[in-house]
Amino acid sequence: MRAMAALRLFAALQFGICISVLQGCATAEGPLFSKPQPPLNGKASIYLYRTSGLFAFTEAFRVFVDGKDVGGLPNASFLSLQLPPGLHVLKVAPGGFGLSSSLDIVVQAGITAYYQYDFINSLLGNHFFIGSSIEPRPADWALADLRALKSALPRETLELDFPGLYAQVDDINAVPSLNERGRDGYRHWLRQQKPRAFVLGRDGVWNSTWGLQPPNPIDPKDPTERALRHCEQRGRGPCKVYAVDDIVVWQQEVR
Repeated sequence: MRAMAALRLFAALQFGICISVLQGCATAEGPLFSKPQPPLNGKASIYLYRTSGLFAFTEAFRVFVDGKDVGGLPNASFLSLQLPPGLHVLKVAPGGFGLSSSLDIVVQAGITAYYQYDFINSLLGNHFFIGSSIEPRPADWALADLRALKSALPRETLELDFPGLYAQVDDINAVPSLNERGRDGYRHWLRQQKPRAFVLGRDGVWNSTWGLQPPNPIDPKDPTERALRHCEQRGRGPCKVYAVDDIVVWQQEVR
């Protein structure tokens, strides 16, 4: 009973603090939603939103596209994104000890698509954001939600030029020029801790690294820099990065 009372007191204090410093609470800038922005310049119009709630309403979650930070997602707000065709990864990171949520989306030119960051939303909350997800929403559902976003104002449309991912990181057969031994090496790399990097050179040469404590203390701590150095030391340079952590950054084969 004392634990429950303490939780209620914490939630009430969080609510009271934000009310007293409302101007400092997480809000976005721009006009309220009226209608969807049409796709521009051969791109797709993508909406990612978060409905109003009491839990974590002072926090603006970070949003990433293909591993790149594209802005915050405050309480009761949305991001309007113009994305080029291709495979992209949406990610929402609540911060603190909260678990991030990711979703692979295949974008087609000229479409409009809607996604909601869905999480337990109550005063007692879920501080680890267990079970949170990015969910596709049909247009009628999403438009009703978007028009109800009153607590925080949405920001303007972001037109992004990310070309789209070459492949999903766990698609082993998509990695170019690998023989069976290389594919086994890539499978092994996928099971390793982050940060991690996988790089490719000419003639099927590859190198994989992970962690910030290299076996050789004179090697770079950054796994991407370390993998590139090891690859090029094998005389098959120039080498290029294929994947970092869970994102494929490869765009074309090394010539």
